[in-house]
Amino acid sequence: MLGELFIYHLVDLFLSKPIWEYRLWPIYNGVISAYGPVMWGMAGLYICFHRHYPLIKRKKKSLGLRILNEAMYLMVLEVLFNFIAFGLFDDFYFYYYTPDLWHWTSLTNLPLWWIGYHVVAKLASVFYKEEKIALGLAFLIIVVVLGYGK
Repeated sequence: MLGELFIYHLVDLFLSKPIWEYRLWPIYNGVISAYGPVMWGMAGLYICFHRHYPLIKRKKKSLGLRILNEAMYLMVLEVLFNFIAFGLFDDFYFYYYTPDLWHWTSLTNLPLWWIGYHVVAKLASVFYKEEKIALGLAFLIIVVVLGYGK
C-alpha cells in the first residue's frame, strides 16, 4: 500500500494525472483502498505459490518471457478482484483510466506489477521467520495508512 502511494506520486510527477483510482473503500482520494491489506496479503500468498509451485515448469525462460509471466500473474489476480467486486458491489474495485482492457486493468500496469511482484517476493525472503518484526511492521503500516488516510 505504501508502494501504491509512492507509484501514484511518481506517475503524477511525470504524467500530471492518475492512471487508476480505487472505487471500493477508497482512502487518500482513491489512491489506495482500506481493503488493501487483504488484497496485498492475498497477492503475497499468490506470489509464494507461483514462485514455489509453478503451473508450467520450463527449464530456461528468456528474460522477456519471465518478466511477462511474473507481471501477468498479478494482473490476473487484479482482474479477479475487479470481477468479484463488480459482482458483489456493482462497481469496479479499482478503475483504470486507460481503456485498453475495458478499465478492468491496463497493459500500462505490467511494469508496475512486475516490480510489485519482486518487492513482495523480496520482503517475503527478508521477513522469513521474523514474525514479530513482520507483524509489528504490518500493524504500523495499517495504522498509518488507515488511520491517516483522507
